[in-house]
Amino acid sequence: MYSTSWYKRILRPLGVEIKRFDFGLDIWPDLVELLGRSHAKVLFDVGANRGQTSIQLAAILPEPNIFAFEPNPKMFAELERNIAGLDKVKAFQLAFGDEQGTVSLNICGDPLNTSVLKYAREGGTDRIVEKVEVPMDTVDHFCAEHGIESIDLLKTDVQGYDLNVFKGAKRLFEKERVHAVFCEVIFQKMYEGECSFEEIYAYLKSYGFRLSGFYDVVREDAYHIHWVDALFVRPEHFGKRPGRG
Repeated sequence: MYSTSWYKRILRPLGVEIKRFDFGLDIWPDLVELLGRSHAKVLFDVGANRGQTSIQLAAILPEPNIFAFEPNPKMFAELERNIAGLDKVKAFQLAFGDEQGTVSLNICGDPLNTSVLKYAREGGTDRIVEKVEVPMDTVDHFCAEHGIESIDLLKTDVQGYDLNVFKGAKRLFEKERVHAVFCEVIFQKMYEGECSFEEIYAYLKSYGFRLSGFYDVVREDAYHIHWVDALFVRPEHFGKRPGRG
């Protein structure tokens, strides 16, 4: 961390201004600010697991309409139990990808590592223990079937399969009907055929998104990031931060 005196002595004479922002430190207040200011209504939780994200979104936003998707039958049962009584959340036992049909889901000993893709870091109890066939849809088709015209937040946590989900939302992206994306990006190989951060960044950038922040960094070791959650926003939808730049 550079000291204030260093900044005053070296950078200020060169006309360089350094600003400190509190945005980008904690995803939940950041989402409250972004989605609350834009009066967000429709939120997709793709890879909902037990409903952790859906429950949190239901608690922090005033009038959300949350669609939670979880293909793993056991996790879906837990999801339904956890959201019981939450009228703001609707659950669907469904995988998303870039095509419709069915897909083989690789269920791991640690359910958080379950993916459509083959797990590449098997060891001990953390390995593929079961394969189940589950229905797969595209975001575009699901939205057309349910009369959903836009998505204010598309959250994905699908273990290396996120780019396929985005490609299945191509029509919505082309019409600028997705306003923010919150997804997991993996930097150290975990799955066969997983998408890279560079691919996700390039795809979303091509549709006008800008990277807004990284959250909950998990490290492989002291010098290498294993995975992280990334927030992308469409600048023209949210505009500038009022009074703060």
